[in-house]
Amino acid sequence: MKQQYEDFDEFIAWLKKDGLKPLKSERIWKKKIFTNLVNNHKKSIENYNDFLQDKKMRGIIGKKTTYKDFNKLVYSVDKSHNFYKLILEDRSILKVRIEDIDEFIKNYIRGELK
Repeated sequence: MKQQYEDFDEFIAWLKKDGLKPLKSERIWKKKIFTNLVNNHKKSIENYNDFLQDKKMRGIIGKKTTYKDFNKLVYSVDKSHNFYKLILEDRSILKVRIEDIDEFIKNYIRGELK
């Protein structure tokens, strides 16, 4: 089951960056979070899914979007209510509905920065 969460250490770092900290023992804290994930604890799974989505969105930064007349690098990504706002290299903004982001990435995000 551990291989299912191979990015667990990265997830822990993401939680810490978000402000979660162990009260006493980091080892016990990590073990508790991992156990909650394995046992499908609702809040832990929700946090993990948020982490995966954040990781995916960070992954498109520096890649090129080839959507309609846009052929520019993604500079940053912001989440705004029902949309992801892709800020492009010339500061133009491309809005994509949250529910459409996976399909958009699959069809319109290409290539690396370097």
